[in-house]
Amino acid sequence: RKRAAILLHDADFSDLAFCTFWIPPNAPMRTFTIATHTTRAWTNATFSLYASDNDNLPWLRFDNASLQYFPTFNRAETLCIDPLAPPSTGTFSSANLVSNPNFNTFPIAPWTTFGSLTWQWASGVFEFYSTASPAGLVEQNTPTATPIGSALEASFLLGNSSSERKRVTVVIRRADWTDLQACTFWLPPNSPLQPYLMRTFAGSAWNATSITFYASTITALGWTRLDNVFLRQRYDLNVHGTECYEPGSLVDNSTEWMLELLTEDVVRDMLPELMPTATPGMQPYVPDGALPEIPLINAPASEADSEAPTDEGSTAE
Repeated sequence: RKRAAILLHDADFSDLAFCTFWIPPNAPMRTFTIATHTTRAWTNATFSLYASDNDNLPWLRFDNASLQYFPTFNRAETLCIDPLAPPSTGTFSSANLVSNPNFNTFPIAPWTTFGSLTWQWASGVFEFYSTASPAGLVEQNTPTATPIGSALEASFLLGNSSSERKRVTVVIRRADWTDLQACTFWLPPNSPLQPYLMRTFAGSAWNATSITFYASTITALGWTRLDNVFLRQRYDLNVHGTECYEPGSLVDNSTEWMLELLTEDVVRDMLPELMPTATPGMQPYVPDGALPEIPLINAPASEADSEAPTDEGSTAE
């Protein structure tokens, strides 16, 4: 199987949202959808597709892209609608998989930090920022296995004590990085601790379940703040892919409004009236002065390297 990352962004990457989709082997063409919102005015809306696997194997297939502006989609969330998302598998949710979720003890174990991260413990709140690329991270590798197709839900408080906005990337993953999903959140300047939520599912059987927070903005100005991290297996929850909810979003059944609005007829009308457009051997168009590829997530080479930097904050996927 292969991993594809879809990125919607302004041309200068000053604002962005992304989704990660896993494509099974020998899979037919399917429709994947990202619905998001801007957090500042865009000059040139841009759609980018990343082939995230460096396996030198053919082919990740792509066709019939459509980028539409819908004023009624003005919600504080990013929804990655995956046609392969499974239905709920039970009627209960697990206890919190994370230990020391409130950072009430110092040292902060079993939390660990890695990379170019400056951090401090401030009366039960974890405060951090990245000083260089690749971005630093704080994470917890839990010993809990997650069955294939199980829904996962993470809730946490994020805040920003600096005078500039900051981006945090949250990854829920298998411990060895062979399966993962990610959300990225923009934190307004001088914002207090506020609730954020991420829902996703395990696309394969996970031997252990981990959560990682990247300080994606490289700056020494002020602190990104983290507290009250809860990670649960939600066997009672139907997810439609990966769902990233910011303060003020409508979480309960929030994807249902989009699925109802994007009926089959509406989706058909959105698709361009073109023949297949992929042309083998053609190089992508890159405008003069374009920035390098935006940083996303790149997995370490092996389970032994699971603490290695993941190129979050670099110029290559």
